[in-house]
Amino acid sequence: MKIKNQSEIQYHFYGTKPKKQIEFFEKGYFTWKDDVEMLICHPAFLDYELKQISSFTDVRLLDYDLVTNPEILDWMKKNEVQLVTFKTAKGISKVL
Repeated sequence: MKIKNQSEIQYHFYGTKPKKQIEFFEKGYFTWKDDVEMLICHPAFLDYELKQISSFTDVRLLDYDLVTNPEILDWMKKNEVQLVTFKTAKGISKVL
């Protein structure tokens, strides 16, 4: 599969099963800087209030599925992938 840009990566990434999503990391599609893999997620449940204040809603459910999927979490643990929040990422960015 030839992927041209970030939007195309996300389209193919979210439209697939966990094993295929893991391949996206292993192939380096989310490599950012100095071998840092970065995928920004906004996991959440949808409710009335969120739908009123954001147009970025449906993908939040996909993000939630991603960061709670046992197969993905197991792969992250084995590969020392750390999930961070925006708050904790501020400290990490000083290292990068």
